[in-house]
Amino acid sequence: MSVSIFVGQSLNLKQKFASSSSSSRNIRIQREHTMGCRGVLFAIDHATAEALIAIDSDSGRIDYIQEVIEEDYFNNHNEWLAETDLSWDWMHRALTDGQLGWSNG
Repeated sequence: MSVSIFVGQSLNLKQKFASSSSSSRNIRIQREHTMGCRGVLFAIDHATAEALIAIDSDSGRIDYIQEVIEEDYFNNHNEWLAETDLSWDWMHRALTDGQLGWSNG
């Protein structure tokens, strides 16, 4: 199973799950009103993906990402994360209609 997580810096986060195939899953945490321009990509294993899926609430998933995944990856697994910093703004625009928003991608 291939899993990726994108976390944008923001407040008032909500979660969306999208499945591109039966063997891969993408988890996206995003803002309700405006999109943050900074981001971090984490390559997570199957067990971590299942742990995220098992959490019932959006706030619980966000807490898990911030307190468990971020803590572990930034301290122990830098090779499994990529900080997009401010380039997320331009990546999003290049992959959508040129606007920075939630509903255009």
